[in-house]
Amino acid sequence: MKDVEMNLNPCHICRLTGGGSEIVDGINSYIVDNVGSVQMHEIIQQVHDVLKDEDLEMSHEEIQNHIMHHVKNQKVIMNTVLSDLLAMSHVTKKASVVECEETGTKMVDNKMMTTYLKIVDQIITVYRMDSMKEPKM
Repeated sequence: MKDVEMNLNPCHICRLTGGGSEIVDGINSYIVDNVGSVQMHEIIQQVHDVLKDEDLEMSHEEIQNHIMHHVKNQKVIMNTVLSDLLAMSHVTKKASVVECEETGTKMVDNKMMTTYLKIVDQIITVYRMDSMKEPKM
């Protein structure tokens, strides 16, 4: 859902954050604590189920929008960036090798390979950030 639409339908999580709701505070903590360790679709489903039990209807798309655009925690933001970089790395890696239709010879597209390597470098940089490191037990 686009942010413009979210203004017409306020985000229940944002609306109730800081208002003393233990459920919403728990949801916010769960998101921050588990992003990067739990698949995004599973976080969204679990948040959806908790909200539904509390009679706060939010679609999966609205919850994803909240996590990706409203949560300003560095760990959450960097995990979103990491997901984007990983998706881009798959596309550029695949585009780095081109095959001649006539001869079947495979060649490396230097521009795409350079782009791929830059993306990999950025992925490594994100992984090295303190906010991305798992807490030591």
